[in-house]
Amino acid sequence: MSHLVSDLRFAARMLLKQRGFTAVILLLLALGIGANSALFSVVYAALLSPLPFPQPERLVLLSETLRRNGDVEPRPFSYPDFRDWKAQARTFAAMGAFGRTTLTLGKEGEAERVEAELVSDGYFEALGTTPLMGRTFQPEENSTPDAHAVAVVSHRLWKRKLSGARDVLGRSLLLNGRTFTIVGVMPEGFGGWEAQSQLWVPMMMVSLDQGAAVLDERGERWHSAVARLAPGATQKGAQEELDAIATRLAEMYPNTNAQRGARLTPAHEAVFGALRPALLMLWGAVGFVLLSVCVNVANLLLARAVMRQKEMAVRVALGASRTRLIQQVMAESLLLSVMGGALGLLLSVWIIDLLRLLMPEDFSARLHFGLDAPVILFNVGCTLGAGVLVALMPALKLSQPSMLTALKERAAQSAAGKGRVRAILVATNVALAVVLLVGAGLMARSFQRLNAVDAGFVPDGVLTLMVDLPAERYPPDALASFQKRLQERLDTLSLFQAISLASDVPLGSSSSAGLVGVTPEAEGSVEERIRTYRHAVNPGFFSALKVPLKRGRVFSSTDIAGAQRTVVISEALERRMWPRGGALGRQLNLGKGIQAEVVGVVGNVRFRDLTGEPAKDPDIYFPLAQAPRKQLAVLGRTSADRTLALGAIRSAIREIDPSLVPDNVMDLESYVAAELLPARLNVLLLGTFAMMALVLASIGLYGLIAYVVGQRKQEIAIRMALGATAPDILRLILRQGMAPVVAGVAVGIPLALALSRLVASQLFGLSPTDPTTYLSIAALLLTIAAMSCYLPARRGTRVDPIIALRAE
Repeated sequence: MSHLVSDLRFAARMLLKQRGFTAVILLLLALGIGANSALFSVVYAALLSPLPFPQPERLVLLSETLRRNGDVEPRPFSYPDFRDWKAQARTFAAMGAFGRTTLTLGKEGEAERVEAELVSDGYFEALGTTPLMGRTFQPEENSTPDAHAVAVVSHRLWKRKLSGARDVLGRSLLLNGRTFTIVGVMPEGFGGWEAQSQLWVPMMMVSLDQGAAVLDERGERWHSAVARLAPGATQKGAQEELDAIATRLAEMYPNTNAQRGARLTPAHEAVFGALRPALLMLWGAVGFVLLSVCVNVANLLLARAVMRQKEMAVRVALGASRTRLIQQVMAESLLLSVMGGALGLLLSVWIIDLLRLLMPEDFSARLHFGLDAPVILFNVGCTLGAGVLVALMPALKLSQPSMLTALKERAAQSAAGKGRVRAILVATNVALAVVLLVGAGLMARSFQRLNAVDAGFVPDGVLTLMVDLPAERYPPDALASFQKRLQERLDTLSLFQAISLASDVPLGSSSSAGLVGVTPEAEGSVEERIRTYRHAVNPGFFSALKVPLKRGRVFSSTDIAGAQRTVVISEALERRMWPRGGALGRQLNLGKGIQAEVVGVVGNVRFRDLTGEPAKDPDIYFPLAQAPRKQLAVLGRTSADRTLALGAIRSAIREIDPSLVPDNVMDLESYVAAELLPARLNVLLLGTFAMMALVLASIGLYGLIAYVVGQRKQEIAIRMALGATAPDILRLILRQGMAPVVAGVAVGIPLALALSRLVASQLFGLSPTDPTTYLSIAALLLTIAAMSCYLPARRGTRVDPIIALRAE
């Protein structure tokens, strides 16, 4: 122990004498360890931490599946299906359905929109959470539609809107204009399955969101469900039971349940499963950066070891053992790594805050990460690991038995072995940089293609907001009247080139889906029923979004309730239904004996995401006057000031119904940006890590060539004295410098190919073995390497032979 203390003291004195050298190493270690610690905090929170529910390993998410063309797709399910699942299943201790909604809280002038969930009995029991105050819903409160107007509020809402009053139970809340009684307050941090919900109401109060009839419609699918496995039950056994129930339902209700099954997904996978590939990819990338940092620090320490060669030789001559030499070098490296790790821990706090700002809101609500005990332990592990890695090579070299010969050797001879080791380290750095640059290059090219995708609409200058009409105050006739009056009022706004009401927004709110078919007499048609996404729009919708009309017409003022039913379809639907064309004038079977005439064909719009294939689930448009909706989107194209334009829309809504509170006020460009955000983050983070590795590799190469030139001055002088020209010397040095680069590229390319499968799921329209990317990265690295070699090599051509030989 006394030796260790003295070694640490000596190491501290040596490092203080070489402040510049020490600062560079500490900066490198802080960057590498800090970035790894910050990203580990996200990985730990998403992939290793349990969900904030009791016994989360027994919690599962239930969804329906639809088998189409060999694919099995998860879908929401209907409430009648849920009731059958719950009644027949025996492997679950609790099961609860829920549907996400947004409600208007408060009275006119003070109202706000809040996230809420409609939940069945069994929901809170499945999540295993009990209220902080009061109770949750009783079975009878979820048995009769519209009979029990009770609500459970979140801790956040209780504190924010109700001042944390202890006598809150029994108080009233105004939700969508209806009075509800508060019966419970949930504990702090609880946001339901959706993590962001602020209040809960019984499923039987669905009239807040839509007509109560949907609870009995087996074809109305908008529910999800959580369930808790019964003691002794397994996920496999529960899945088999659900499969059997789904098979029975398909036989009993072939019109609605054919090709439909059930899926059980472990809760953790349901919440964070989609994040796993991207997080592991980024964590691997930042791990490569730390390896690159360690290689560079080892290179710097090796260079310093050469300068201390005589000192170590003297120590050996005076009786120092190999063990003592290794201890001293390890002490210096340990001290450096500990200081670097401490700085890295401080840096990780800033990086964690930055990651929180960059993260999408949906993820940040669920993902609670920070500088906690596991992250600190990981930081300590990285620190110790880095200390060992950076110390190993210098310690072994300085403790070789041949160290005594260093007293008699010339610098050029004794440093030859060190030069070879440094070249190996440079090659390692280059290989790591190749892997990261290839990954970043693939992600960048993928993002470029995603960004260039034709969305089918022009988002620039389009403002959007949503209006939710309470179902109990707006029956179908009132819906149609409100929509007509609002559209007429919006049409008078001179700030807009085009403005329209619609049922949904591209890349925003969800669309309803349904099957359409061709009437039997339609010649040349494909005899099949096709799943489509349905949108109810007013005539100005296509102008507001600049959706191109391909054939026929869009809707007009004559497409009203009571008139001939009409539809406009996408090109993708026309190709599916009528491969030889000729959709105009054809009749589509919409189900339940309803038919509509195709009056127009428009371009494909990517409503749901930018990566999907429009032909898979094509779109169909209905006149809003013939298909009123309680949830309305306002879409307006304008070049006016955003505040003025939004104020004009809000005023128009208030003139008709002052109690309505618009929400989701966004530019359509923001929807596109939100869709691109995950890919953009991948490019940004992976690109940053790759550039760090490239800079580190360049610095290492520059240092190697500078070292070679310094050690070979006498050789260069002799060559020049014997007639070698400056270009000859330049080629000689460049050849030696580029050799480890070529070796690193030769190793890095196959390694990148082997690891490319890790990024495959994150790519759009690009193969993970895209040759253009690999060749471009190789060319880029070789070019930068040549530039890094050139400056120190050029100095080598300016060696004065007389001065160099005289020094020799």
